[in-house]
Amino acid sequence: MPTFGALDVSKKETQVHVVDVYGKCIWRGKVPTNPSDSATVLIPYATQLEKVGLETGNWSSWLFHGLTDQGFSVACIDARQAHAALSVIVNKTDANDA
Repeated sequence: MPTFGALDVSKKETQVHVVDVYGKCIWRGKVPTNPSDSATVLIPYATQLEKVGLETGNWSSWLFHGLTDQGFSVACIDARQAHAALSVIVNKTDANDA
């Protein structure tokens, strides 16, 4: 079954979620913000992982290229559009943002 990765990036930590096509959380956790740590937690799901999404920001270019170099298909989402979509969520946290 296809899965998707979602990263909510901040300066020190990145919240990572892996979900299935129905949005059910398969794995979630925090890693230091860098491509190698993000890749380490995504590798177990690599054969099923369709896309990894992260919103645009200070670290997005570095993470995008680092994860792409490691073979992941990565999509950057405009932060303003993501904010508009996430603003309807009642419990706004980094984990829920991912």
